[in-house]
Parts: sequence; structure tokens; C-alpha cells
Amino acid sequence: MNIKKGKLIMINQVAIIILMLISMLVTLLMVVMYLNNIGLREEVDSLNDELVYKEKMIQDRESRILELRKINHDNRKHINLLNSIDSKYVKRKNKISLIAESLEDLCKNNNIDYRYIISNENFIDIAYSDLNSILVNIVENAINSISSFGEYKNKHNYIRLNSYEDNIIFCIEIINNGPKIEDTRGIFVEGFSSSGESGRGFGLTIVKELVEKYNGNIFVNSNEINTTFTIIFLK
Repeated sequence: MNIKKGKLIMINQVAIIILMLISMLVTLLMVVMYLNNIGLREEVDSLNDELVYKEKMIQDRESRILELRKINHDNRKHINLLNSIDSKYVKRKNKISLIAESLEDLCKNNNIDYRYIISNENFIDIAYSDLNSILVNIVENAINSISSFGEYKNKHNYIRLNSYEDNIIFCIEIINNGPKIEDTRGIFVEGFSSSGESGRGFGLTIVKELVEKYNGNIFVNSNEINTTFTIIFLK
């Protein structure tokens, strides 16, 4: 009897040990599953962050495309005018004169006194559309800057476009009496807006790119009296 009783006790102890081992294995499996879930969550969070970043990049690119389309739309009538000019007329008149004339209505519609002086019209080896984009964007920037500041609406606002050349350079100057530009370098950075409006600030970036495309330089001098954009091309 004692032997049988001893065997039963041993069997019970073995069973208890087996149950404890099973319990430990279950606990270990639960810990492993928990750690795996944490890893998956971190991976999912990382993927979500990457997705949000890419969506923001896409939105920024779409905003830029819309802005560039607007600029192209605003300039289209000027480009169409230049492209439709009779070739004989182009030979008689310099392309910068044609663009200067086309800007008269734009300034007149914004109540701005606009005048231009084009002298020595012999050299300007730039495509019509590129030269048009350069001049129109600078003039439109001046108009937007003047229109965005109420104190200038009752002034005699003006824009002047002048060009001249010598044996070394061809120079274009665009002068306006709008508000002073504090950061004359930053205005060429993409997204910068002298008027403080969001969603603008691509026109002057395009201007700088086009000027440099023809190995030219553009400078800005601004004070309390007026702002002057000077574009210089070497011959």
C-alpha cells in the first residue's frame, strides 16, 4: 500500500511539473506575440509617417504646378501676341519693344503710369517667350506688390522699363515706386512673396532661371523711393 501511495504522489508531482512547464510555455508564447505586435505597430507607424510625408510632397508639387499654370495663363496673351506677329514687323521692330508695348494695357488696367524707353535695339539674342516671361513676371511682381499695400493705392504709382547697350553689355532696367523690398536676395527663392501672400512667389524664381539660361545676371536695388531690377547680358 505504501508503495502504491508513493507512486501516486510521484505521478501527481510529475503532473504538477508538466502543468507548470505548459504554463511557462504559454506565458513565453504570449510574451513573444506581444513583442511581435509591438514591432508590427512600430513598422506600421513608420509606414504611416512615410505615407504622410509623401502625401505632403505630392500636395506641395501639385500646388507648385497650379501656381506655374496660373503664371503661364496670365502670360499666355502676351506670348500669343509675340508668336503671332508678322515676320516683317519683327524685322522692323525689336522684340523688347514689342513686349514693352504689350505691357501697356496690363499696367493701365491696374491704374499704374507705365512708360518705356528702348534705345540701341541691335542686340537681344533671347527667345521671344523667354524674354516675355522675364519682363512680364517682373512687371506683374511690381503690380502685385503695389496693389497689396493700401498706402500705395492713392499714390501716383509708376513703372518704367528702359533698355540700352554698348559694345560689351545689353542692359534692361525695370523701375517701380512700390514698397521697399527688404530681402533683395530672398525674392528669387522659390515660394518667397514680397506681398506676403501664400501660394505665390514663383515668378521671380522663373525670371532668375531664364536670365541665367542666357548667361545673364539680375540685380535688385530697393529703397524707400523706388525699386530697380537690372538685367545684364554680356555680348
